[in-house]
Amino acid sequence: MKILRWTTTTLGVVVVLIFLTGLALPATFRVERSATIAAPPEVIFAQVADLGRWPTWTVWSRARDPGVEITHHGPDSGVGSEARWQGERIGSRTVIITALQNHRRVAYDLHVQGFDGPAKGTIVLAKGADGTTQVTWTQEGGVGWNVLGRLLLPLMDGAMGPDLESGLARLRELSEGSAQGTEEGG
Repeated sequence: MKILRWTTTTLGVVVVLIFLTGLALPATFRVERSATIAAPPEVIFAQVADLGRWPTWTVWSRARDPGVEITHHGPDSGVGSEARWQGERIGSRTVIITALQNHRRVAYDLHVQGFDGPAKGTIVLAKGADGTTQVTWTQEGGVGWNVLGRLLLPLMDGAMGPDLESGLARLRELSEGSAQGTEEGG
């Protein structure tokens, strides 16, 4: 009987400590990655402002999830365009473009199945003096009072960061190839 009481008390204390630790942790996350791309902002902007092109450079593609279904709603590109990805490996996610600054910035909401609210994303393009463009991709969001979510937030950078890095690397390949083709053809 003493062992049962001790085990129950210890388990209760551990649960309370985990709960209090979760409440003490931040309720928001921010993951950011940057890359310098040897292409003008307008070439890169054409890729990031058109959700129809996202499967060619983001990790949310058939290369990661061969059975993924991608559907588009609203306009083809620009504010209000919406793309939905549904796949076994990548789950269900929806991206809706919420704001654009021509050749400078794309803002979007990212809804992921299993999360309460949308994450906010931005892709910012800064033209360099040397003809390159600094591309900064940021995703941020929160979990409110969800204690389990708060306990998992410190892992977000490690979970999402490599996806952003991979997307930026692929965006670099596509944009630099497109920019080079434009220079050769012009």
